[in-house]
Amino acid sequence: MARQHSVLLPLLVCILLFLFASHYGYTVIYGRSTNPVEALLAGATIGLSAFCIILLVQLRRQYRRAAASPDKLRVKELQAHLEGLRAKNQDDTTKLKNLSHQVEILSAMREISLMASQDVDFERLVEHALELVEHLIGTREITLFLRPEDDQKVLKVRARRAGGETLFNSAIPPEAVDLTNVAEVARYGNIKRLETEKMLDLTVPVMVDREILGVVKVKIDKEQYSPDELDRAHLNLRNILNHIGLAIKTPTLYDRAVLDSLTGLYTKRHLTAELNKIFPGCKRLSKSLAVIMIDLDHFKKINDKYGHLTGDIVLRDVASIVKREIRDYDSAFRYGGEEICVLLPDTDSRSALSVAERIRKKIGKNRFRGDTNQKVSMTVSAGVAVFHKNMDKSEDLISDADSALYKAKRGGRNQVKFYRRKTTMP
Repeated sequence: MARQHSVLLPLLVCILLFLFASHYGYTVIYGRSTNPVEALLAGATIGLSAFCIILLVQLRRQYRRAAASPDKLRVKELQAHLEGLRAKNQDDTTKLKNLSHQVEILSAMREISLMASQDVDFERLVEHALELVEHLIGTREITLFLRPEDDQKVLKVRARRAGGETLFNSAIPPEAVDLTNVAEVARYGNIKRLETEKMLDLTVPVMVDREILGVVKVKIDKEQYSPDELDRAHLNLRNILNHIGLAIKTPTLYDRAVLDSLTGLYTKRHLTAELNKIFPGCKRLSKSLAVIMIDLDHFKKINDKYGHLTGDIVLRDVASIVKREIRDYDSAFRYGGEEICVLLPDTDSRSALSVAERIRKKIGKNRFRGDTNQKVSMTVSAGVAVFHKNMDKSEDLISDADSALYKAKRGGRNQVKFYRRKTTMP
């Protein structure tokens, strides 16, 4: 309001002076006589009027500048500052997101390394590693190819994860496996990258100390990533695969001591060692312990009809099913030939029979594939026995389970039998 009065006052003075000058100008124009004082006063008035007009223009300009410019400049400064804060916040958010993702990658690598040092079960280790890759990289499909220890020239599909499920060996449908670039990457150790409009296909070697252990093939939906994020996913995948390679190779020395090279099950010698550790505790604390003895029905006919290579594949895949159907703290052993022994701590007879039946049904429903991709059916017989306080040694438990297995085979095979002691009920 004060600024408005400061502008109106010069304007009023200017108008009055202009009227006064016009009056004297009128008298001069129409010949009215004027004295020198009036002429001087009229001239001074005209000059003052012009000065007031100039002053008014300047005041108006200053008013506009004073009234509008500071706020506009302030707003512009605030807007520029806000844009700077937004850009910095976006940059910090991106950096934080990248750091968080890197922490997840490092945590996954550490987790894989810990599993390699604590768990020698191949399938359990690989399944967990593929789950981590799926979560961190966002893969739609991931397939693992490895060289068998007995033939380093070939490459076989060992695991495939898609749709939240991991399949192993013969359970993987052959038509679902994409072999594009796999042989080349396995031979030369290079990385192949194929891109379509919606899909990124990466074929990456699994290497340890310049030795190519196998190949991993992943498919990633491009829609969920920007180009920069795809490149980071590529790099993260390589880093994780290095740890997976180490994890696969790390247990090798220990495997030779306690694992059967064909089936991946523990050896009979390791079964004896485990029983000698568990059995005294069962006697002293009256803990429950169950054993399942499993035998592949007519396995010799498989070898005779399809060859020993197919027989080995079927035996290995049966072992895989057994391992998947038992708990983490249960153990499976290759007892000899085509016999498999399962050790179930803290398990009563009813639970042990349930596990044995589940394994039998699962194997019977599965369609195994031989070395030339031929379909092979297989059934198993099983005998179940549980610890009893009157047992003197661990061999008695194995003997009881073996007797029950013999009863199942003599009764027609493809069934589960339980060993019942005459002196007590299970």
